[in-house]
Amino acid sequence: MLRFLILYLLPFAAPSLIYAAWVIWRRRRGLAPPEFPGRWAGLLAVGALLTLLTAFLHDDASRGAPGEVYQAPHMAGGKIVPGRSVPPESAAKPESAVKPADAVKPVGAAKPESVAKPAGAAKP
Repeated sequence: MLRFLILYLLPFAAPSLIYAAWVIWRRRRGLAPPEFPGRWAGLLAVGALLTLLTAFLHDDASRGAPGEVYQAPHMAGGKIVPGRSVPPESAAKPESAVKPADAVKPVGAAKPESVAKPAGAAKP
C-alpha cells in the first residue's frame, strides 16, 4: 500500500497539493491568487505526467542488468527467498523447483508405439 502511495498517488496529487498550499499562503497574506484558466485540467495533466515518469523510472531502475536471469521466489531452509536477478552462472535451481511440463508424464498414458493407427494409414 505504501508503494502504491509513493509511486502513483503522491506524484499525481503533488501538483494540486502544491497549488492548494500556495493559494492558502496567498490568502493568509491578504493577496488574491491570480486566476489561471483551465488550472485544474493543467494540474491533472502535470500530475498524470509525473505519475507516468515515476512509474517509468521505477520500472527501469528495478530491472536487472542485461544478460541476468530472473530467479523466482522460492523456499530455502524453511524461509522464503524473494525473487531477484542473478548472473546466469550463479542461477541455481531452487530445491522446490517444479519440473517442466514435458518432463512430467501423466499416469496411465499410452506409449506412442501402442497407439493404433487408423485403417488405411500410409506406412512411413
